[in-house]
Amino acid sequence: MFSFINSSVMSNTFTLTGYTSKLSANFYPPIELNISAEYGLGLIDFYSYNTIYNIDYQHNKITLTHEGDESNVVTLPEGVYEIEDINKYIQHEIISMNDTYKERYENKVDEMFSVKANTNSLKCELHSVFDIALSNSMATMLGFKNKIFPRNKIYTSNSPVSIIPIRIIRVDCGLISGAYCNDNEMRTLYEFDIDVEPGFKLTNEPQNVIYMSVKSRGRQFIDNVTLIILDAVGNLVNFRG
Repeated sequence: MFSFINSSVMSNTFTLTGYTSKLSANFYPPIELNISAEYGLGLIDFYSYNTIYNIDYQHNKITLTHEGDESNVVTLPEGVYEIEDINKYIQHEIISMNDTYKERYENKVDEMFSVKANTNSLKCELHSVFDIALSNSMATMLGFKNKIFPRNKIYTSNSPVSIIPIRIIRVDCGLISGAYCNDNEMRTLYEFDIDVEPGFKLTNEPQNVIYMSVKSRGRQFIDNVTLIILDAVGNLVNFRG
């Protein structure tokens, strides 16, 4: 929900709803503007759910190669995972691949494969009796470089784990001006951090509505308002409908 207000203190309140991260509404009759007046647009509230996956089809694969064996690809179902969940799923899938792996490793799965978080360094530790190749995005998420990791060694990630893909929600609107990121002009109406766990209601109600400037730019009316929900780097947020 957002509010549109002009210098004469006449205001309109609008609610946009939908199932994607691009919300748009056409107005007929259009909103008339006085080109000599000043206008502002402010977000009143934002309601959704934290249904953002950190494992999706772009980074859900790991390739394992055992001595003399063909490579096996483990594909994690799309969803929300902690590192411990990733570790258990991959271990289970390896044991299920064939009877030889089950007989050899069922009672020592951590020796067979292990990916764990180091809570002191905030990095990730990886070990396996297989040669390991992570999909590019999964490697980045776990803090590793995209390369092959030969078997029977312990690897520590180069960078801290980035298991949470999106931390900031940006609400952009093309009608406003006056927002900047460093020295780049933006169209950010409002932004906030995600402070709830996956699956919970994601609500933000600004205590003090900040009205961003809306310049008429010679317009005499507004017949469309579009809001775009983005992450911190400008990608559309996928709320899974």
